[in-house]
Amino acid sequence: MSLLEFGLRWFSMTYKIVQNGASIGEIRPIPGTLKIGDTSYVLRDDILGAHYLEDENGRRLVTVARPSGITSRLFTLPIGDKAYVLKATSILGTDFVLLENGREVGSIVGDGFFWRGTADLPDSLPLETRAFMIWLVLKAWDLHALVN
Repeated sequence: MSLLEFGLRWFSMTYKIVQNGASIGEIRPIPGTLKIGDTSYVLRDDILGAHYLEDENGRRLVTVARPSGITSRLFTLPIGDKAYVLKATSILGTDFVLLENGREVGSIVGDGFFWRGTADLPDSLPLETRAFMIWLVLKAWDLHALVN
């Protein structure tokens, strides 16, 4: 697993994504875009509240059903033939774990200040999917003014 770091750039409302000390992409919550290298993706919620990642051609790569109530900090991500669960480790905390078949395979941890954190997720997942998971966690941190 390779660690991804992310943090809010001052005065830009953009989250920079860094891997091994080099900037590899960014998340722009408004208007909901993800850029990895030269490739852009769309980050959206549909009319029913599902979250999704879409490529430049309008094809949905990952769709996550809308969480609700007590599960609002739990996301089920069907990716290929696997089903991952991204869930908060506590009700109010910023830490999330990624589970595959009930076994922890990764985490996204908030650093506390200025909407920063680290994502330690399996390299077998595409980079854009790992960045999408970061976006889901940002949404779960209840940054509605920034992310919705």
